[in-house]
Parts: sequence; C-alpha cells; structure tokens
Amino acid sequence: MLRAQRVGKLGNWDWDIVNEMLIWSDEVYRIFGQNPETFELTYNNIVSFIHPDDRVGNAQTVQNILLRETFGSSEFWIILPDGSVKNIQQHYEVTRDAKGNAIRAFGVMQDVTELNKLAREKELFARLLNNVPDYIYFKDKDSKFIRLNPKAAEALGTTPDEGLGKSDADFFPDIAEKAREQELKIIQTGVPQVDDPIEISFADGTKHWVSVTKVPFKNQKGEIEGIIGISRDICREKQAEQAVRESETLLRTIIDSSPNCIFVKDYNGRYLLVNKAIAALYGTSSEEMLGKTDLDFAKQLRLKPTEAQKFLEDDRTAIEHKKSVFVKEESFSLPDGATRWFQTAKIHLSVGRYQNCILGNSVEISERKIAEIELKNKTAELDELFRALPNALVYADTERRIKKVNPAFEKIFGYTESEVLGRHTSMLYTSNDSYIEQGNIRYNISARDLYTPYEIEYRRKNGDIFPSESVGTPVLNAQGELTGFIGLVQDISERKLAEDALKRSEKETKLMLHSMLNAFVLFESVFDQNGNFTDCRFLYVNDCFEKILGVKNQEVKGKTIHEIYPETEPKWIERYGEVALTGKSQTFDLYHGPTQNFFIAMCIAHMRRLRKFVSFLRTSPNASALNRLCGKVKGSTEPWSIIRLKAFSCCRESDVSMPILP
Repeated sequence: MLRAQRVGKLGNWDWDIVNEMLIWSDEVYRIFGQNPETFELTYNNIVSFIHPDDRVGNAQTVQNILLRETFGSSEFWIILPDGSVKNIQQHYEVTRDAKGNAIRAFGVMQDVTELNKLAREKELFARLLNNVPDYIYFKDKDSKFIRLNPKAAEALGTTPDEGLGKSDADFFPDIAEKAREQELKIIQTGVPQVDDPIEISFADGTKHWVSVTKVPFKNQKGEIEGIIGISRDICREKQAEQAVRESETLLRTIIDSSPNCIFVKDYNGRYLLVNKAIAALYGTSSEEMLGKTDLDFAKQLRLKPTEAQKFLEDDRTAIEHKKSVFVKEESFSLPDGATRWFQTAKIHLSVGRYQNCILGNSVEISERKIAEIELKNKTAELDELFRALPNALVYADTERRIKKVNPAFEKIFGYTESEVLGRHTSMLYTSNDSYIEQGNIRYNISARDLYTPYEIEYRRKNGDIFPSESVGTPVLNAQGELTGFIGLVQDISERKLAEDALKRSEKETKLMLHSMLNAFVLFESVFDQNGNFTDCRFLYVNDCFEKILGVKNQEVKGKTIHEIYPETEPKWIERYGEVALTGKSQTFDLYHGPTQNFFIAMCIAHMRRLRKFVSFLRTSPNASALNRLCGKVKGSTEPWSIIRLKAFSCCRESDVSMPILP
C-alpha cells in the first residue's frame, strides 16, 4: 500500500473532527516535504504551506466539510521550504451524525504537478501542430501516415484522421516511389534529409514549391520507428529567386547598353565584372578581361604602365578607406598613340560575392575641354537635361522656394520661370493641406520612398487642376547635407481620359454582348495532367445564351460543360478542343442531345496563351423541322450520317449558312 502511494504520489488523511485529531499518511508528509516525527499537524502549520492565492479557497473547503458537503474535491498549490511549488489535488468524504453535524472526514491527496505538466506539454504540442503554417506529418517504417497536422491534411485533400494509414501513393503517385526511397534511406542510415526543394501539386490542383525536411524519430530505446516530415511553402522564395535572375539579366542588359565604362575590381586590381564599353576600349571581349589587371594589359601595350599603376592606386584608396574616389580626369593611351580622357567614379563595394571591391563608372570626356570639366560641362549638361526633359522639373531650396524650372514646367503649369523664382512651391498645389502632406512624405531629410512615382493633382496658372504622376526627392551633397529638393511632374490628363474611355468601352462591350441575338460564351480550356483537352469551363454567358439554353450565368459560371450537360456528345468537345489547341477559329453545326437542339457555332480562339476562347451559338433556323425528323427516325437502324443528311436536306443552304453575328 505504501509503495503504491509513493509510486502514484498519492497519500491519504483522516480527520477526527469531534476529537480534533488529524492523521496524515507517510506520502502526504513526503508531498509536503516534512518529517512525520518533527512536523506538528496544526491548522496554521498546514496553511503556511498553501500558496497565498489559494488560502481563501482552502478555507472555503474546510467550511464545506464542516457545514454542508458529504463528498468534495479541491485543487491548490503549495510552496515548500526550498521554494519549489507543487500542484495538489484532493478528494474527500464526510461522515455526519443524525443531526447533520460533521464528525469525521477522510480524503486522498495527490501531487499532480508532473501530470499537469505533461498534459500542458501535450496541449502545447497539439497547438503547435494545429497552428504552425508548415506541413507536418509523421510516418511509420512503411511510409504510412500516422499523424498529420491540419495544414498537411488540407494540402493532401483529406483530414488529419482520414489520412492516417495512407501513403504518398494515395496523394502524389508521380513522386511516391522517389519519396519512399528517400525515407527508407533515412530509416536505414538515420541521416536526415534537410531543406530539399521540390515542386508538387496539392489536392486543389495548385502547384507549390516546398522545402522538405525529413528526420528519423526514435522510441525510448533509441530505435528508429519512422520519420518526421516538415514541408515549408517556398513559393515566395522561388518567386524571389526568379525575380533576382530577371533583375540580374536586366542589370546586365543595362550595363552592357551603357556607353560608359562600368567595371568591378578586387583589391589586387583583377577585373571581376566589365561591360562591353570597357572591353571595346581595351580591344578585347568581356570574357577575356575577367581575372586580368591593368598591368597585364600594359604589358600588351594597350595602355601605359604609369596609367595602369595610377588606376591601381586609386582602386586601393577607395577600398582601404571604404569611400568613393572621384577622378576628375585620367588619360588612357591607345596603341595607335591617341589619348582618350575619362572622368571616373570609384565606389567601395561590399555586396554579395563582391566583397572589398570597387565599382567604377568611367565617362569619356575626350571631346570636352579639361578646364570646363568641373563647372562648365556640369552646368551645360544640367541645363540640357532640364531643357530636354518632357516632364516638368522643379528645383527648390531647403525652404521649398523655387530656384529653377525647365521649359516643360512652363508648358505644363503655364508660368514663366521669372513668375515662380523665389516663390514657395505651395502655389502649385491644390490646397495647403496637400502641400504640407507632400512635405511630410517626400520633401524632408528623412524621406525614404524617393523614387516611386505617385499620383497627385496640381493647379495651373489659369486655375485648372490636372492629374499628374510625380517623383519627389531631397537632394544631398557629398557630406550628406540637405541642399534642396527636386520634383518631376508628368501631366497624365490624356492618360486619365484614355483610362476613362477604356472603362466606357468595357461597359459598351458588355452592353453589346447582352443585346446580342446570338448566344455568347467565354470558355476556359480544361486539360488533364498529360496536356490533353478534356472539357471547357464556363466563364461568362450572355442573356441570349440564358434564353436559348434555359440556364443562367450564375448557374454555369465556373462549371464545365460535362458538369452542366453530362450527356454532351463527344463531337462538341472534339471541335472545341481543335480551336483551343490550334488557335484556329471554326464554324460548325452540331446536334446537342441534352438540349435537343441543332446549333450553328462559331468558335474563336481568344487569349490562347491564357487558354481561353469564345463561342457564338445560334439554333439552326430549321431546328424544329430537324427535331421532328429526328423524332421520326428515332429507333431507326439507319446510320447517323444518313439520318443527318436527311435532316439537313430539309434546310435551305442559305439558311444554314446564315451569319452567326447580327
């Protein structure tokens, strides 16, 4: 008995209420961490162990025993002398005399700290599985699912319970064999599979990239009983990788399209990246330049050794001091004796694989006078840029007073330069609130979203308000100090008018479709996993379709022909499939059994890349006669081709060939 109490952390107590005597079993003393020979069982001594938050409840339990209860239970926490806490649960029975007075109480007391801790851990584990966004599953040695979290079950098109006992073959037959081989290897070797990217189709038909991690799980003896799998959706990462590749391709195109010499070098002067312009300057290809230095080319007499050494010194200055080096002018001597002059910016670069390098951008200035490089050419270039820009450009000082505008500004806003110089840009806004708002967002030293175009309305000199697409940014000097602001304004009035016209056109098109005398259907092609055309899905039907076929747009939208008309003849699907697969429009006439009508159909490939096409349907002018003829030959043993010829012999050729569109 004592051993059972110790194992179960369960003790008992006996309270002789009449004689005021309380007896604890040894296990109760052990729960309270006390010595039966030294601890005095008094009410105050016992209460001193009870957690302060539970003392009121304990007093209420005593009152219940004395006054009303026959059976009861309670739960409370105690604090032991060493500071540790325990969760105690007790159940008791009260004996009462004939008058209902409590004379004796007997109870059992159990330390449930560890039990509650285990239950809490199970609860937390269940919450983790149920709420984690990853797909988590457990498999036995036969690769059968023994547990699925809701996310994984949803991907498989099942429930956590219904998926148990099934394998990948029930959900992903195309990859099941490979997955089984991997899992067998994990079970046999104990080596996990970590972050293995794979593309799979979920139960809803959508394709997902997931990163799969599978590790063995073991029992208490250390024996492998199966695997734990965690699959994480990495579609965004894959999309980001694709975006990076596209960005790199775009960047490479931009770099090679630039007339400037653009390059990246390491500390030793080795070329790591070059564009076509600098390769042409050295009389070689971009591939041949990689890994070589200017000193290597000097040995080939493609430039002077002194020039090559100067280039290397400037490169190392930028790298060692981690700052930009601007070379106002540097010479490049060609093998034919001619000299070309360049103005070069070299920037310290530590990005990705280009660590502790320099990024160089050399602009040829051979045709300019060296004395004008610093001032005149910069001024001339800036003025030319101002004049050439088709968009209005406004340069303002730190207080947003206008300092310079370009000719396009005068054309768009109607002000001459002399009329606006020195005035606040607030005169251009539709309201003071708009002026203040743009100042808070873009025209301040802490502005971050500098180069994203935004739409805003401005006011012309004549008071007209016009929509624009603008870019605004603060201008900083080399020391990072604010020197002014630049605003670039494009008048998008015509674009807005075009957008409005497009919206009207869409409304008119919809109105036209609904006023047609022919049935109009927009279909989406349905293919099986082998790429075979199997069906069409209704995306839109007009009013005439609803009248002719007796079904409404909302009843068919999103459903396939076979879902609406299961008995549709295969010839319809075959003819629609030819249009979807070849992109060639067709006009044909067919009998449709489910609606008992002969139709003339014009099927036009529309947005083939998006697997969409349209079909115009019109009942044959002699449909009633054809139907009557079909009724007469119903049950006939004649081939359908003969029956069809007979049917159409009732129709005038001019009727059959009537145009589909009104």
